[in-house]
Amino acid sequence: MSTMVKKNAKGLAVVLSAAMVFSATAMPTSDAKVKKPKLSTTKVAIAKGAKKKVTVKNAKKVTWKLTKAAKKVVSLSKKSKKGATIKGKAVGKAKITVKMKYGKKTLTKKIAVTVTKKADTTKKATPTPPTNNNKATPTPPTTSATPTPPAGPTEEPTEPPKPGYKKLKVDLTTAVDVAGESIPYDAEKGTLSIQDTSIFRVNIPEALAPGSVMDVTVKGTLNGEKGFRAYFINNNEDVNISTDIAISDDDNIPLGEPFEWKFTLEVSEDLEQEATQLQFKGITYADNIDDLTISEIVMEYKNAAEAGAQ
Repeated sequence: MSTMVKKNAKGLAVVLSAAMVFSATAMPTSDAKVKKPKLSTTKVAIAKGAKKKVTVKNAKKVTWKLTKAAKKVVSLSKKSKKGATIKGKAVGKAKITVKMKYGKKTLTKKIAVTVTKKADTTKKATPTPPTNNNKATPTPPTTSATPTPPAGPTEEPTEPPKPGYKKLKVDLTTAVDVAGESIPYDAEKGTLSIQDTSIFRVNIPEALAPGSVMDVTVKGTLNGEKGFRAYFINNNEDVNISTDIAISDDDNIPLGEPFEWKFTLEVSEDLEQEATQLQFKGITYADNIDDLTISEIVMEYKNAAEAGAQ
């Protein structure tokens, strides 16, 4: 009887051991077989007013996030775990953060969106003049072609300049960043949109000799928490040839409301270089200019080279 009990116990142990091995091999791992989520694209280029759908695969849950600055450029609708629709609101660039949960893990991706100016597809039909068989059609007088003005500031003074000074309004479409790329310009509003940019600059109408003085008026709206500064440079070289003039929210700028900033710059005589551009930069070397809109820049200047020639 004792021998039979031992045999039964041994057999039971074998059966239990085999069951444990089968259970361990059959049990699925938590995330091993879960597929990673996929975005249909991470780069989107659309015209203002247009829409683009981005789809998501294999995600259990998706969170779509826009920063305050990005919300001014694009909007999101029909958000779900399977995708969302992006709409261009204003000319500029924006980033959308997408967090996709799968299993116990979360995958984060960013979609870079570029919104361009809407193309004008409307064409006005040229009216056909009525046929007159009795009278000869007069030949219109020839006129000389209107010359194209050079890129840069254009003369539009709202008030007459000071005696001995010239006054010009900057053509904002000529503003560029440190890489020479155009700053996003809203043609309908006539404004520049500076979003997380280290530098932007505009040309001066003529090279200003050392000792020249310029009064500058900048109008716009600052939404970012930090301000910016301005100074003269020569031929795209990021070297100050004038004193830095800075403005920030500490200077009583009402954030989100229009401001008018007036300052005066003088071309340094120590460096013996001409000023060819007016450069704007972050409030410190570590900061970028963020969420700034420029509606007007007016230059009123006196060139020391002309005074020396007289």
